[in-house]
Amino acid sequence: MPRDKQPDPEPAAPSREDELLKSLEEYDRQQAELEQDDAPVAVKIAEDRLKAWVRVKAPLDAGRDLGPQDVLDALRDAGVCFGIDEKAVSEIFMYGSFGFFVSAAHGQAPTNGRHARIEYTFNIDRGVVRLEPDEQGNVNPYELNLVDSVDKGAVMAVKTPPTMGEPGRDVCGGEIPAVMGRDADLVPGDNAELSEDGLTVTAAISGQPILRDGVLFVSPVFEVPGDVDFGVGNIDFDGSVLIHGNVLAEFTVKAAQDIQIKGNVEKATVQAGGSAFVGGGLYGMNEGRITAGDSVVIRSVESGIVEADRDITITQAARHSQLFAGENITLSNPKGSIMGGRIVCGKVCDVTELGSPSFTETVVEIGLGPRSGKIYKDLERDLAAFLEKRQKLALNVRTLEDRRDKGDLPPDKEELLKKSVPALQQLDAMIDDASSRLKFFRRKLDALKGGVCRVRGVCHPNVKIITPNSTYSVRQESKYCSFSEQNENIVMGPY
Repeated sequence: MPRDKQPDPEPAAPSREDELLKSLEEYDRQQAELEQDDAPVAVKIAEDRLKAWVRVKAPLDAGRDLGPQDVLDALRDAGVCFGIDEKAVSEIFMYGSFGFFVSAAHGQAPTNGRHARIEYTFNIDRGVVRLEPDEQGNVNPYELNLVDSVDKGAVMAVKTPPTMGEPGRDVCGGEIPAVMGRDADLVPGDNAELSEDGLTVTAAISGQPILRDGVLFVSPVFEVPGDVDFGVGNIDFDGSVLIHGNVLAEFTVKAAQDIQIKGNVEKATVQAGGSAFVGGGLYGMNEGRITAGDSVVIRSVESGIVEADRDITITQAARHSQLFAGENITLSNPKGSIMGGRIVCGKVCDVTELGSPSFTETVVEIGLGPRSGKIYKDLERDLAAFLEKRQKLALNVRTLEDRRDKGDLPPDKEELLKKSVPALQQLDAMIDDASSRLKFFRRKLDALKGGVCRVRGVCHPNVKIITPNSTYSVRQESKYCSFSEQNENIVMGPY
């Protein structure tokens, strides 16, 4: 039998590229029409009306002598009345510039207004180390100068408003309006006051100035003059904390904003809602932990755990530690190294030396931040748990069904079977949902730009590089190199 005729497919909607090519073809058609203009003097005006051209036929082709006044009359008839270049018109006849378009009039483009500017009186690049030299030019790596403070009434930001700019004029005499500069919002938050003219923000209290998500506020700082010990106890402060000494073992320091510690952190817990700045090191005995909702800057880490939602910057070295950063991990010391332990970051791991000459195992995971990695593992674990539960339930259902088919199923087991079959169907739906969520999340991960590990010094053997889709073991010493995932394989390239 002949097949039923299938309906013709609907034509695809034109793409943006097709529309662009079509508009270009229309432009070329219009230009071709101008070229065919047989008038003694042809006038062409730019689409934005900021320029006009004329083409004058040679005397033999025109059939009569032409002069500058003929060109001026043609421009006037075409509506051109502003910015006419009479010198250029005269030069057409002076030099015989016949048969092609010559620029004859220029409009005045508008001068757009300047954008608004906001100048801050404190460092808004929080997390950036600022080592200031003394009179002899020496710097103290323990003094990171990362936490600013302001006094009550101090100016924290000054805004310069946008300007309007000057309008322009096209060759036909029409006004071209100027574009006003973009405005910028100066938004005061807690403990900050905006002036009546809206151009200045001052501190309502003494404390730490912070710019976060476009809002400027002042956070009161809890200051500890010495160590965090039994004389101070645990700290849980809704603001920032400044500790001039050390955080001793077993103590906990929590702050809703930043924490700055000028000394060391022992086997303690430090938890910052903002950033954590440690002038010394973390000596954690595999239990000491520093976590931050923003970034961590620290001199050294020894057998400790450091977690940051954004970046981790180490100014000296890290040994046998766990480092987890949502974005970047940087070792800034040109002679420092990261040896042993595990490094996890979502974007870039940039170190001087990785691993050790004694082949200490060092694991680096890139391209998958700690939070996204945890979510992915949780989804995998949930799916595996559902599958295991289904396997057991399906076995029970099959056993009960076999007994029923043989007429050997008591009433209580018959009731159990009636409950088990819907439970199995519901479990199948949960498995389908968990599997779909896992596939969706994996597609999102694959769409992200992969991470990279850069080593500007030496990468030793027994370093393991892990990406979302591959694993690579370094088997020989490499210098000035990088590792990244390409086509689900890890490749080594130059730094």
